[in-house]
Amino acid sequence: MGEFTIQEAMEAVLRKSKFYQQMKAEELKHVWPEIVGQVAAKHTQELRIAQGVLYVSTDVAPLRAEFQYQKETIKQRVNELLNMQLVQEVVVR
Repeated sequence: MGEFTIQEAMEAVLRKSKFYQQMKAEELKHVWPEIVGQVAAKHTQELRIAQGVLYVSTDVAPLRAEFQYQKETIKQRVNELLNMQLVQEVVVR
């Protein structure tokens, strides 16, 4: 059996729990301006993750189109900044 630090053991337990994904989803709200910019973040109305799908909605049509165009980039940046493969798909509303 390998040796683990307490932190590594705690992270392993947390990653398997729903709480960890909820915690990461909450963290997403804090890094969202870094991903899409301050102006786009201000106009983001809904931002949630459910079963690997990131749901994003905005009240600005041109921004909605930009989000549609940038889906893959958004997915990659979210997963990169949260240090886990949390998002498999992005749905823009």
